[in-house]
Amino acid sequence: PDGKQLLVAEYQASSTDLWLYDLQSGASRRLTNEADVAGSPINWMPDARRIIYHRRIGTERNAFIMSLDSGKPGEPLYDGQEGTFIAYSVSANGRFLGVRKIPPPPTPAGSESPPEQVTVIDLEDEQEIDIPVVGTGNWGVSISPDGKAVVYTSPVSGEYQNYLQPVPPTGMRYQISRVGGAEEPRWSRDGSKIYYRNGLRIMVVDVQLEPEIELGEPRVFYEGSFVNVSGRSFDISPDGTRALVIEGPKDTTHSIRMITNWLDD
Repeated sequence: PDGKQLLVAEYQASSTDLWLYDLQSGASRRLTNEADVAGSPINWMPDARRIIYHRRIGTERNAFIMSLDSGKPGEPLYDGQEGTFIAYSVSANGRFLGVRKIPPPPTPAGSESPPEQVTVIDLEDEQEIDIPVVGTGNWGVSISPDGKAVVYTSPVSGEYQNYLQPVPPTGMRYQISRVGGAEEPRWSRDGSKIYYRNGLRIMVVDVQLEPEIELGEPRVFYEGSFVNVSGRSFDISPDGTRALVIEGPKDTTHSIRMITNWLDD
């Protein structure tokens, strides 16, 4: 949150671990040594001293919270975790989570599965607010800094697009992206913008939540060669002026050299 450190999930030797980098000194520190760490998403708590990450529990994934000062493994983030529980985002005050929940397989086997859920969780009073979504495969849940709106990625139109709903829901749903598909929505720190990935472009949309919801037209914030990794492939600096990406392969220029009269030389 202060722009001084970077969290990275690094995959090596068939294992994923979290590393902390100091952006000023370049020093690094390994945070996890657990075989079941899931790489993405990773979230900072607002105090910049705790992080939310995920571990694979059998075939499912659950959220854990870790203090960077304790040197101890993380603890379960929320007592109400069942099935796959992915905490994609946290509000600016650390109170609200934007969550995707996939219930465990039904019992007995063969019976109808419960629906997937997009949920906002109030950690202070443990209230869960379900956001009405269509179908399955809704992900990338991003809660606004003030906890009053949520934006998420959905395939309901036949391709991934990003949609905004107020919290608590009113029955209104606003599409913030346009043609070409969109994924990985993220709010600016002041809640005035939403960023998202469109192919190898990062787009930005101006947004106003009060007194009523108003959305601007998407425009290109960054375009270039970067790697689209599973879950979350970019971040935005706290002041909203820079994008952080994993750089793609650089173009390499090759040449063919032809030597004439080489028998005479």
